[in-house]
Amino acid sequence: MPIANIVLSARLNTNVDLRKFSLLAPFNSIKYRQFDIGHVVIRFTGPKATVLLYRNGKVVCNGVREVQQAELALARITHALQEMGYDKARISNMRIVNVVASSQLGSEVDLNRLSSCRAGSIFEKEIFPGANFRLNNGVTVVAFENGKFFVTGAKSVAAAEASVLTAERILRQYSTGR
Repeated sequence: MPIANIVLSARLNTNVDLRKFSLLAPFNSIKYRQFDIGHVVIRFTGPKATVLLYRNGKVVCNGVREVQQAELALARITHALQEMGYDKARISNMRIVNVVASSQLGSEVDLNRLSSCRAGSIFEKEIFPGANFRLNNGVTVVAFENGKFFVTGAKSVAAAEASVLTAERILRQYSTGR
């Protein structure tokens, strides 16, 4: 069951002059639009990650498949800030905000039967081709007729992996066998 995306947030313990950072930071792909929300977007290719850096020092990292990849991206930003004179820049309060994992059931799923039998599930084929339902741990499952599904909303990789197993068990009850 591959992890598709992990979103982490952290603090760098310093306020950042975003204009200065966007001009002086040693990164190839960095975007700062002064009149937007007030953050810099930094895209890394190795490891593949996208980091949003806010002026209050908050960072949000997404697009990674392992926590270590996010830690590496944040360490690169922290190092760049320290080189620019932000001596207090340190990573703190890092936490996982969301983990998305995907899987394949191996057979088709009767989404109409799923939505009519499982309390809280939603399937409106005219609006979206997947059925949504929540697990007891608050994680959301999105399942498609071809048997593919993903889970989102987990707060750890272990919770995402456990949610995939739970979703598989539930979806097998509505499998068409095709």
